Amino acid sequence: MPSGQPGDKFNYNNSGYVLLAMIIEKYSDKSFWGFLQKYIFPP
Repeated sequence: MPSGQPGDKFNYNNSGYVLLAMIIEKYSDKSFWGFLQKYIFPP
């Protein structure tokens, strides 16, 4: 739950990337890091 008024402080949430990693690992049969290395950061 938010603990203040909008604009009072900054809260960061990284759960979107956790969900993305779980989806990629399930449907690509690769680890998240392996997927990133092959498709996002190729040599």
